[in-house]
Formats: sequence, structure tokens, C-alpha cells
Amino acid sequence: SGNVFEDGHHLNANGPIALETDTRLCHLAFVADPQLPPRDTANGHLQFLQLVGLTDEEMEAIKRWSTRGVLQVLQPAMPLWISDLHRGNLLDDPALAAQVQEGSQREGSTTGMLFVETLHWRQQDGVTTLVLGAGQVHSVAELLGLRLRHGKPLELVSGERQWTFAPGGADAATAIGDDSAYWVLDEASLQAAAALPAQRGVYPLNAALKIEVVPTQLRDGKGNVIREIG
Repeated sequence: SGNVFEDGHHLNANGPIALETDTRLCHLAFVADPQLPPRDTANGHLQFLQLVGLTDEEMEAIKRWSTRGVLQVLQPAMPLWISDLHRGNLLDDPALAAQVQEGSQREGSTTGMLFVETLHWRQQDGVTTLVLGAGQVHSVAELLGLRLRHGKPLELVSGERQWTFAPGGADAATAIGDDSAYWVLDEASLQAAAALPAQRGVYPLNAALKIEVVPTQLRDGKGNVIREIG
């Protein structure tokens, strides 16, 4: 694709990072190698990256804060960020979890874009209704506060549409189109968003914007529904 991995990137391995194991490490983060510094060569600049295996809980923490921030906190329990396939979730340690939570609240989240399966909207009588899947509501609500309260926008993206929430002192729909929208949220609306449940229903954030939560269907590799959220 021409894209390159860089320090701070991460990805979902969609299963154990080592096949035919029961390891809880199902995600990978890229970090600058702690022992091999970057160097300039005759062929250009060279940087060494290390892959670090992470649990579901640790990856969620990275989304709420940053790759570097979380890995720095975990390093005393994971020397040189070497992946131990047999370890559990390091954030089960209350002290480490508290440090990560503190860093997230202090600095906000570096996750500026969230890919969601369900994303569309409609307008009627001056009110816009944004439709989201129940399986996505918790992440959206959590990241809104960790982005907008730190002066940074949050983009929700599906295959065809993009909705951007931006921080501001007063609610106003700056632009609503068929495929893209830009909406400013104030503190009162952020507080309302934080209380959104992952249950089917329509929930107002303010007089002009409502969130409709619809069920999210989880499917297996054959397309069969194995679980429904909401």
C-alpha cells in the first residue's frame, strides 16, 4: 500500500499474535527500539522498531491515551517491552491502571479517528439524529471527553460517511451534508454523551442533536449472527 509503520502505531491482530496458543496478546504496538537508536546511513535515515504484544485491555488504554504513554507505564512490568506470551493483563495491577488513567485524564487521547460500522444521520424539524451501533457507543462517548476537553476533534468514519465532533462553547451544526458532517459540542452536551447507554433508543444530547442507538450484530467468519449488542 505504500504506508509505513512508525513509532506509536498499533494494530489488531484479530486473534492471538502466536497461532495455536491461548495467549491473551491479540494486539501489536510499534515502538522505537529501546536498545537500537536510529542512525543515518548512506541510503538514508534508519529507525529500528520493536513489536510489542498487548491484551485487549491494554489496547483500549492506548486508545484512551497514547501508545508511548501506556508503554512507558507498563515498562517496569515488561522490561525492554519484550512480549511474554504467557502473561496476563498488566493493567490488573491497580497501581499501573491508576497511572494510565491519570495520564489519560491529564493529556487526553491521541485517537483522533474512530472507525465505526454504523454511521448515518437524518434531519427533521430542525433536529439532527445521529445513528450509531450499540457496540460503538461506549468508545465514542469515552473518546469524546478525552478529545474535545483537550481542544481536539474526534472523527467518526464508516465506509461511506464521516462525522466530526469539535470542541466549542456553544452547540452549532457548522455543516451537515449527505456524506460528511461537522458538529460543535459544548460541555453540557459532552456530559450528556458520557451517559449514553449501549441500549436501543433515542437519546438527546441537546435541543438540536439526538443520538439513536441501534443493535450491533456480531457475526462469525461465515456471516452468521453469534451475538447482538443492544
